[in-house]
Amino acid sequence: MTAKTYRGIANLQEAISWAKGKPVPTSIFSQMPLDWEVCEYGYGDGWGDISEKERETWVKDVCPWYTGSRGNVHGILAKGLNTTTDFENAKGYAEDGYILGINPTGDTAEFSSTHLYLKDARDTELVFIYSVKENKYYLPQEFLKRYDKKKLSYRENTLMIKLSLRDKFSEANIKEIASKLEFKETTKLPKEYKFVSDISDLIPFSYTVAKEPVKIDTITSDGKETTNEAKKDDVIISGPSDERYVLKENKFSQKYEGKIGETVIPEQSKRQVAVYTGKESVSFKAPWGEEMILKPNDYLVKDGNDYYRIAKKEFEQTYKPI
Repeated sequence: MTAKTYRGIANLQEAISWAKGKPVPTSIFSQMPLDWEVCEYGYGDGWGDISEKERETWVKDVCPWYTGSRGNVHGILAKGLNTTTDFENAKGYAEDGYILGINPTGDTAEFSSTHLYLKDARDTELVFIYSVKENKYYLPQEFLKRYDKKKLSYRENTLMIKLSLRDKFSEANIKEIASKLEFKETTKLPKEYKFVSDISDLIPFSYTVAKEPVKIDTITSDGKETTNEAKKDDVIISGPSDERYVLKENKFSQKYEGKIGETVIPEQSKRQVAVYTGKESVSFKAPWGEEMILKPNDYLVKDGNDYYRIAKKEFEQTYKPI
């Protein structure tokens, strides 16, 4: 069997998810923003001799939609996928695992003769799954019949639940939930947020101003939280886990002390915050109209008549304890 491109994976649950037609989310397995190493391989000798700006220019020329920056930590997390057109190369990544045979149906970028980057993993057709250990090809449905009944460990079950969180979270009445929680006053830690001139330069505890409309996925340490769209002149903030948030310019001026373009700190007025004590994860409509996840032991912030979630780890890094 052949396909246009291949991806070697060692994780059975990732293979099962692909077979079910659900390419895995970035934050759970090994999808990533544009891998800078792929660019380096594609450029060839002399990569280290050109400036960062020249690198960015070259990457954006080959891959027009890319707005991240060097490395996986500081890049903008996306639904993209690195693949190889060399089956044997994919086998090296798979070890004793699996090779996905993939036909892309959306935008791609060729960074070398063997590296093909897919803009969106969902724009794909899975042709087959090859088991390295068995030396056997499976069609997706055949693979599911063979492997989907395998008893999973607790950790694997947890990962599989995370794979379909977007489908399984029930939509909640956030005001009804809030009415049952105990809100307490606290303030944000006076952390400094440095201004950077471009979205590609964002790192944890920094911010920039959007030069054009751009979709922002907020991805915390425990997965995707929500999606927002930054319009021109909106402020995009990067938190402790490099998770991105969007604020209107006037809202930013209310929430942070200092002028846009300079280093700022959160303003120090009291915030109303509660620990979410529910036993199940739920979703609710965020003030900007998109779905937002709320998990047990997360924090819920009351902002006027609105509510928004802060993941436990990120709260502890940016707020005083309640």
